[in-house]
Amino acid sequence: MKGKIGVQMMTIRNEIEQLGLYETLRKVRELGYTALGVSWLPMTEANITQLQRAMEDFGIEIAAIGCGLQDISAEIKYPGDTLQNNFDKIVADCKKLGCSRLRIGSMPLPYCASPGKMLECAEIMEGYAARLAEHGIELHFHGHSFEFFRLDGQPVMIHIRNRTKYLKFELDSHWMWRGGVDPVKFLPEFSG
Repeated sequence: MKGKIGVQMMTIRNEIEQLGLYETLRKVRELGYTALGVSWLPMTEANITQLQRAMEDFGIEIAAIGCGLQDISAEIKYPGDTLQNNFDKIVADCKKLGCSRLRIGSMPLPYCASPGKMLECAEIMEGYAARLAEHGIELHFHGHSFEFFRLDGQPVMIHIRNRTKYLKFELDSHWMWRGGVDPVKFLPEFSG
């Protein structure tokens, strides 16, 4: 797959609020971008319709759609769709937008408490990744600095990778550095 440079929608959320989704995407296309990472956008029917229209009118591709894994706690709900609560809707949204990549932007906070909890979260993500694969959708996980802390001499991210088959990874050089890992040396560990 050839890489593309696109726009992560969380970075243009203020413009979307001011101009509306469709007009903001017109400006994104005028700047020369044709790929979008959809995040921080409620996946309502109205927004999906506007995304479809922008895809058709401006040749924009949805490179990935963001979602949550699960609610933060019984009292605190995730501010959007989660695999735990909205699995079928998320699959349907991906199909409507011709998107085969779903991404989790972060582990839910309760799982960040320890390497053991992170590995527990990885098992949950792997279960959803296997289910999504049945629909032709890949699940990607975006790590932060704490997944690069050490467990038995290796970054936790290595342990997560070694325990998963279907889960894909979105590695961020900033968070690698913050977690004490040199991206240039670490990235070959995730080749392919």
